[in-house]
This record gives sequence, structure tokens and C-alpha cells, in this order.
Amino acid sequence: MEKPRFNIVDFLIIVLIIAVGFLGFYILGSKSGTVATAEKTTVLVTIEEDDIDENMRDMYLENAKVGAKVKMGIREKVEGTLEQVRVLPETEEYTNPITGAKEAVAKIGRYDMTFTIKAELNETDRDFLIGTAKIKIGKELNFVGKGFSGYGNVVAIEDGGEENDK
Repeated sequence: MEKPRFNIVDFLIIVLIIAVGFLGFYILGSKSGTVATAEKTTVLVTIEEDDIDENMRDMYLENAKVGAKVKMGIREKVEGTLEQVRVLPETEEYTNPITGAKEAVAKIGRYDMTFTIKAELNETDRDFLIGTAKIKIGKELNFVGKGFSGYGNVVAIEDGGEENDK
């Protein structure tokens, strides 16, 4: 019985399979337009942190001053400037048993805070990016400054007033 021999047709089939594999990896793995067309732009990102107690509120008010340098994002990749800090009493919906009307009632000793940070982000035709991570309204984002750090939801992304096309 003869052993099967390796010939040129077998070699061409192997090369064709490898080429199709690389082509499929290139087509499925590419994210066309995400990073290649990114431009730097200045935006105001507002992050809301919910359910803060009085001690945490006082710590933020003592350390988070307007003009402070803040790093935000995954592994704090983007540096920005704190533009505004707001404190609001946390509210919950309450149904009045007498009138049946729904009312917003403040929770005692609980607060919501918003932090507006001015930063340069990469902007594509579809997204704002920190590195390759997308920044969207509703997305959770951390921020770190000298003496404070927080974690909340992005509630607004606005034009920062300066066009810095680099």
C-alpha cells in the first residue's frame, strides 16, 4: 500500500484556507472610522453621583473646588478641570394618602451631587471617546481629583465653547 504524498494541490489548498482566514479576521475585526477619524474637542461632561450622605457631601465641598484638576475615565486617562459642583437634596416620589397626588419629598440627610468637568475628548462622527471607551449619557464614569474621587452616571455632554482641532 502506498503512502499518501503531499503535492502542489494540497499546498495551494492550505494557502487558500490561510488567506481566507486572514481576510475574515481583517473584515470582522476592523472597527472602521472609530479611531482613525477622531479629533480632539473640548466638552463639558456632567456626572451625577446619587445617594450621598452628609459626611461625603462635606468631603466633596471641602476638596472639590472649581478649577481643580480632575482625571476621569477608565484608568483616569483624560485630565480636565472642574467647572461646577452642585448639591441637591435627594428626592423620592411620595403619594399623599389624603389627596392621592404624587409629590417629590426630600430624603433627610441624603444628597445628589453633580460635577461638571471640562475636558478634551476624542470625537468621531458617532461618539466621544476616552481612549477607545465610548462616553454616552447614562454611562457610569469615575473621576479623581486631589483629596476626592467619585463614581456616577453621565447626565450631560455639552460643547465646551472652544474648538481645539489637533
